[in-house]
This record gives sequence, structure tokens and C-alpha cells, in this order.
Amino acid sequence: MGPITTAIVSRAIYDLLLAGISFTKDNIKKKLTEFITSDENAELLAEKIEKLNVNDDMSEKAIEKHLKANPEVMNVLENIPNASIVSVKQTHYGTGDNVGRDKIINGNNE
Repeated sequence: MGPITTAIVSRAIYDLLLAGISFTKDNIKKKLTEFITSDENAELLAEKIEKLNVNDDMSEKAIEKHLKANPEVMNVLENIPNASIVSVKQTHYGTGDNVGRDKIINGNNE
């Protein structure tokens, strides 16, 4: 899967830690299923990530380095088929912003 996938997974882990959500296999899996559609792959990856020594003092880059240094995690990531990764494509013709979800401007949701 490569560097893009490790960046996405490290961001998901960082988001969990930042939100103060307990770092358990179930919470990790729940977050990963936003990006990986295969339940089986998300569960296996969550199991491997739960065993990593990451904490809320780490940055996204530090978490990503931790992931890349772990051969078990990298093996799972490399074996995830491309079809099980969620991809959002947007096309925009016209003026204004191309926002897929809620747009936040100065703390206000639009």
C-alpha cells in the first residue's frame, strides 16, 4: 500500500489520541473502517496497532515512523487490496469552493 496508506493510518491513530479516546482494538478498528472497507483487514491492522507503543505525546510523523518500523504492520498494509480502500473523487465546475462535507469558517459550520 505504501506511504500514502501509512500516512492515513498514522493520522487516524493521531486523531484517536488527540480526542482522548481509549486506544483499544475496537476503537482503532472503528476509526480505520473510515478508510479501509474490509472488516477483516481493519481488524487485523487494529490488532497490530494496539500492540504498538504510541502515546498522545507523539506527532503524526512520529506515529508514521513507528508504523513503518514495525514489519508486522507494514505486512498487513501491503496485503490490503486496493479495492478495499475508500477513495473520494470530486469534480467542480464553476466558482466557489469544492467542499465535500461541512465547511468550517472561523468556527462556524456551513
